[in-house]
Amino acid sequence: MIKLKLLMPFFFIVLLASCEKYYDEVLPIVGVYEANVVGVSGPFSVSVAVDYGNNIIIDAPWDGEIWEVVDGAVRNDDIYKKRIRIFDQKLENGGRISGEGIFYDYTLQLDYTLRIDGIEYDYTIVGSKL
Repeated sequence: MIKLKLLMPFFFIVLLASCEKYYDEVLPIVGVYEANVVGVSGPFSVSVAVDYGNNIIIDAPWDGEIWEVVDGAVRNDDIYKKRIRIFDQKLENGGRISGEGIFYDYTLQLDYTLRIDGIEYDYTIVGSKL
């Protein structure tokens, strides 16, 4: 019985540590944006959701036509400005994407590169939170 009482706090700590948490700094970015791929297409809706911690997922038409969900991370520069990093990752069509962006005053800008068949294409998505 004494061992059980001693082990209970340990199990409680393990349970708390294993729970995924969303960082409060990321929550202002979460939502739906009315956006454009600059010089290509729009407007359309871009969805940003929290994955876990400071990681986010972004659903957008990255070249105006390729709709894909990609992973990113948020760095909190200050209360109002947040930097976004789109990890280098493979897309369903065999291409790759990577880039970075910023969130400020309910506006999102993502600058990224698509690499398809060895050719690089640079794009920018700009959107305002609805």
